[in-house]
Amino acid sequence: MPKILDACERHGLAACIYYETVPKPQTAETAARDIIRVLEKYGRHKAHLKVDGKPVVFIYGRAVGQLGLTGWLEAVKLINAGYRGGAVLIGDQFSYGAARVFDGVHTYNTAGSLAGRALPDAQKWAPATYPSWVQLADGADKISTITVIPGYDDTKIRKPGLAVERHDGELYRIEWEQAMAADPHWVLITSFNEWHEGSEIEPSLEFGSKYIERTGEFAERFKSTPRKSHTPAVPGSLTQAEKEQLRQVLQRKRIAVLPDPESMAFWWLLDIGVEPKLLTWEGIVANGIKPQDYPILLYCAGETYQRTVRTTGDVDDALVRYQQAGGCLVALPSLPWPFYRDETGKAVNQSHRFGLTLRMGWERPPAGADLRFVQPDHRLAHVPERFDFPASGDLRWRPFYNQNHAEYVPLLQLRNGAGDNLGDGVVYAKLQNGGHVAYAWFGLLNGSQAEPLLYDLFTFLTARLNP
Repeated sequence: MPKILDACERHGLAACIYYETVPKPQTAETAARDIIRVLEKYGRHKAHLKVDGKPVVFIYGRAVGQLGLTGWLEAVKLINAGYRGGAVLIGDQFSYGAARVFDGVHTYNTAGSLAGRALPDAQKWAPATYPSWVQLADGADKISTITVIPGYDDTKIRKPGLAVERHDGELYRIEWEQAMAADPHWVLITSFNEWHEGSEIEPSLEFGSKYIERTGEFAERFKSTPRKSHTPAVPGSLTQAEKEQLRQVLQRKRIAVLPDPESMAFWWLLDIGVEPKLLTWEGIVANGIKPQDYPILLYCAGETYQRTVRTTGDVDDALVRYQQAGGCLVALPSLPWPFYRDETGKAVNQSHRFGLTLRMGWERPPAGADLRFVQPDHRLAHVPERFDFPASGDLRWRPFYNQNHAEYVPLLQLRNGAGDNLGDGVVYAKLQNGGHVAYAWFGLLNGSQAEPLLYDLFTFLTARLNP
């Protein structure tokens, strides 16, 4: 690292750390100590990349996942308290929560999104995706980034591997053009010289100097164009008075949240001034959860939860008892299928035990499908009556369906161009055991309708549940 930084200083460049793995025991404290240790050695070097005098550290997706966003929220506080002057952390996750935890957001590599796409598809994907990345960061007043790749091919080192065709430089040109049009703070390139993953722009026998020269041309254009003023209007955004009204209602209702909340819903509640009680798995088993204490219980994690504390399935049993006593479990996940994996990573799929009757939809929407969400009974006042299914991002569809619920209220349905119902994306149901359940498809929490949807859903639930 000293040699790299010294060379960068001689040539007018900057370098920084890309943090990949949190050392065991993988806590906020160990991550903070590790990063502070490295910054104390290198962070004050003249050539270390800085923003407002603070050294920059990129946090890889693996490390983000090892602590979760709530863990990194604590780690960021510890780093800024423990390293004089503080640091700038750029998280490898495009999510509402990440844009509030970190100082900026990015993605390490877009190969997973571009693999298998023909050039025209890539040309559609980039303008459908990049502006939302910029808007996400701008909405939180954080650093916005777009990552471009010349191509990718790791099939020599992984089986079956992943490959993204370079199309003789056309893919790289499209990405750069669309990145500049989206107008982020920074453009990131993966990569300069990762030959083993086939993403290099370094001069080579194969491509000559084509990619490094094009990089120079695009970079010059990007850096010479002043950034515009970004104040994106959010469709259906709420007034401060509406947010304050909901805050007061939810404070009276009292909300608890299961461990490891990640989804936008949890961070949005914090934004409007509602602080759900963060539970622990051990406390849930030892003390139970009482609806009179917390009428609403949120699941805001991905697909994994701790199913067992002392005896197999004791967490499941505690959640069922909560619903039998009249509690309302609200699943607002950050990944497609809540309660799908246990603490060992094994697929157990216990969601049905809590009235979450989900089914497989698709991994990717059918090619050319005309898809839109529709309100069947016009119960969500701030949400459009009809709006399009997302064009990019994680589009794994997991619809809810009615299976002998005592009461079933679909709030948003997905339909195709012919009007066929492809399943329910937002639902409230009363269970036969006296409990309640509500669900919102995770993809809706990443789109422009997320805030009005959450407002209307919580308003609906508080009206339905007993005071």
